[in-house]
Amino acid sequence: MKSFAKCAADWRWQLRHRIRSVPELVARFPALGRHAAGIAAASAKFPLAITPYYAGLIGRAVEADPIFRLAVPQAVELAERNFQSLDPMGEGRHAPVPGLIRRYRDRALILVSSTCATYCRHCDRKRVAGRREGALTAAQLRRAVAWIAQHREIRDVILSGGVPLTLGDAALERMLAALRAIPHVEIIRIHTRTPATLPQRITPGLVRRLRRFQPLWINTQFNHPRELQRRPRWPGWRTPVFRSATRRCCCAE
Repeated sequence: MKSFAKCAADWRWQLRHRIRSVPELVARFPALGRHAAGIAAASAKFPLAITPYYAGLIGRAVEADPIFRLAVPQAVELAERNFQSLDPMGEGRHAPVPGLIRRYRDRALILVSSTCATYCRHCDRKRVAGRREGALTAAQLRRAVAWIAQHREIRDVILSGGVPLTLGDAALERMLAALRAIPHVEIIRIHTRTPATLPQRITPGLVRRLRRFQPLWINTQFNHPRELQRRPRWPGWRTPVFRSATRRCCCAE
């Protein structure tokens, strides 16, 4: 039987064991029991998912805790104001084919997945992320790639979602190979919060595959210094996983 630390070092284990429901959240943070109704209402509209790793970065289950605020649904998310929109960037108006967004002349963005390791409460794609976890179908990907191939002004392609790195290595490799085969595509970028919320995903095998498609950039986002913490607060966890992940990301670029 694998030790807890060995299981927790596997990114697939992390995805399988995400906190996905209010009862699971309360079991991990019992003090939240009195707030369960508000959390449940918010998560019914905007999905809840927190990796065990990221949950381990929560110091206290209170609103003053920055990681708690980033990851745990809040009733305030349900407040509706006239200036709000589920599509604040107006991406729906710039989708020439399903799954592809073109807001600028020389670049395009492909929504390759609707899945995130952890659903951030500030997400500006709540209309997409987590509503129904999945990935772009092979037919949709072919259509998006064909559209890019037909538009020679596109030189920069971004893979986003959701989080592209929730896909397996082989699926990512197929997408990158299809894009790199287009002569006028100079830059490929992957947008991901994975180094912060699921650093276990940045494996040596993934890095070897990504390096085949250089020039390639990984655009990531950290929202608080605690996300740079070397070790989450788990019993038995001793691996400085974040540091290893960031070093590997640099090697992939």
